Amino acid sequence: MQWFQKGRFVCFILQVCAVFSAEGYSVNKVTGERFAGPVTMVVTIVGQQQCVKECLARPKLCKGVNYLKKHLLCEVVSSTEESEPSSDYTRISIDHQMNEINNCHVCTTNQKCVQLSSNSSYCVKEDSDMNDCGAYHNSTPFLPSGLYRIKLPVVGHVTALCEMDIDGGGWTVFQRRLNGTEDFYRTWVEYKNGFGNLTAEFWFGNEKLYHLLSQGSYELRMDMSDFTNQTRYVKYSNVGLTDEITKYTISLSNYSGNVEDCFTRASGINNMKFTTRDQDNDPYLTANCANLYPSGWWHNQCHCANPNGLYLDGQTNQFGKGITYNPWLTQYYSLKTISLMVRRV
Repeated sequence: MQWFQKGRFVCFILQVCAVFSAEGYSVNKVTGERFAGPVTMVVTIVGQQQCVKECLARPKLCKGVNYLKKHLLCEVVSSTEESEPSSDYTRISIDHQMNEINNCHVCTTNQKCVQLSSNSSYCVKEDSDMNDCGAYHNSTPFLPSGLYRIKLPVVGHVTALCEMDIDGGGWTVFQRRLNGTEDFYRTWVEYKNGFGNLTAEFWFGNEKLYHLLSQGSYELRMDMSDFTNQTRYVKYSNVGLTDEITKYTISLSNYSGNVEDCFTRASGINNMKFTTRDQDNDPYLTANCANLYPSGWWHNQCHCANPNGLYLDGQTNQFGKGITYNPWLTQYYSLKTISLMVRRV
């Protein structure tokens, strides 16, 4: 534990604060670990002491930092509740309670407290918001996979899971299945808003996905594994999604991968509306596919793949109800893991 003496502020009008008397702040360092985040911003080419100062300047946004010495990299995090092993990192939790910058309460989460040599402080607007995981990766290519704060049009700031290793990194993950801990047989509103745990199984949310993809041209990748740890993937260089009024209709094109395409063929999801157990938007006339094959998905008549199906642990006698990908292991095999993610191109 280290203790630093500083001064306290009194805040005046026009978002200005001045230092008058003594108070302080404390930090706690642990080497070989990294806070799981979410990471709210990244600062490059700084020393560890400056990294701590970057946090102190953002008391409403920062609870601690991850510092990577070999790259002089500082990750500002908004939560220090969970950490993970990472040999090259030092995690530093910061107690703002007695820090004078913390008393500059007029500063918002989008502002930084800047101290001048006159001991006055100002709230300065920051324009460093990242709008997807690719923006983080492009700014700092060696960032690890994990939780990051991104800013979407209309929606504002949200936490996203970023995949920084697979296929060049920079992917924003919008769906993940790992172990069957989450129920994916959900309502329209739940799929719209998103559900689950970003560190485990989840659906990011159709509304967030729509605003994410509205920012430009994106590609989509889906990764799968079975219970013998064999893996396959499919990738589409163009993906789009319409809004809720048009039922989040998806469009895909330009397939590549190491298993046969399913999504852009006649029985696939291209140009399909999203369907849930309580909102039937699929073209199958005699039933709701989301009820026949429990899931929310871009069902056709009904599906050649069911990433949001029941978690059935491999071989099953239930046709199409599991987490299936028909061109690989047929509709009678429920996959071990699957994830869907997008990246700007």
